[in-house]
Amino acid sequence: MMLAEQRLQEIMSRLRSLGTLTVEAVAREFEVSLDTVRRDFNRLARQPGVRRAHGGILLDRTERDSPLSEREQRFSREKLAVARAAAGLVEPGETIVLDAGSTTALMVDYITAPEVTVITCSVAIAARAFVRDNLTVFVMGGLVHSTTGSTVGDDALRMIRSMQASTAFLGANGFGLERGLVTPNYHEAGNKRAIMEVSRRRVLLVDSSKLGRHALARFGELAEMDVIVTDGGIPEHELDALRRQVDRVIAVDVEGTGMNGEMAL
Repeated sequence: MMLAEQRLQEIMSRLRSLGTLTVEAVAREFEVSLDTVRRDFNRLARQPGVRRAHGGILLDRTERDSPLSEREQRFSREKLAVARAAAGLVEPGETIVLDAGSTTALMVDYITAPEVTVITCSVAIAARAFVRDNLTVFVMGGLVHSTTGSTVGDDALRMIRSMQASTAFLGANGFGLERGLVTPNYHEAGNKRAIMEVSRRRVLLVDSSKLGRHALARFGELAEMDVIVTDGGIPEHELDALRRQVDRVIAVDVEGTGMNGEMAL
C-alpha cells in the first residue's frame, strides 16, 4: 500500500500536469476512500497556488510579483535546503553572481568558501553578504524595483554585461520542459538573461513548488543550465526528464542533510 506522503506527491504531480483533479477520480486511481482524498486535498490546499473547489482541487499556475520577505515564507524548509546545497557548490576564490531571489538570499549565510567575490543586483543580498568576512560584494547600479528590491533598467544591464563570472546562481518563479524558465517581472527577466551571458557555469535554484508554474516573462531554457538544485518533492519520473535536459540535477532531502537523485550525465 502506498504511504500517505507518497500519495500526496503523486497527487501533486498529477495536479501540476492536469491543472485540476476531482475527488472521485483520485479515489478510484489510488483505491482509497473519498474521505481520504478530501483530507489529502485539504492538506495540499495549504500550499500557495493550490485551492479547493467543489468536488475537487485546482492549481493556480500564474506566478505574480511579491516582496522578498513574503517569498521567503513560502516553502521555507525546501528553500533553505536548496540554498544550503547550492552554497556547497561555491569554490574558493570564485567570482559568482547571485540573482535576486529568496533562495539565493538564503544561500549567502551558507557560503563558507574563502575569498569569494559576489556580484548581485539585489539590495537585500548585498546587505546580507557584505558583513561576511569571506565575501567581497559588487552591487550593480540602477533603479531599485519597489517589490523585488533589485536594481533594474539600462544601468543595471550595462554593469552586469561589463562583468565576468565563473558561476551564476539563478532563481525562477516557474520552470518546466516546455515553458522553460519564467519570472513575473519583465525587467528581472532582462537581468537574468544578462547574468547567464556573462557566466561560464549556470546553476538554477528552484524548490519543487515552482515546477509547471507560469509567469509573464521567459528568460531561458532548462537546457541552458549546467546544474539544477531542487528538493525531493519532485517525483522521480519528472527528475528523470530534467536529467535528460541538464548535466547535473541535485534533489535535496529536506528532512535530513542528504541529497537524493543526484546524477551527473
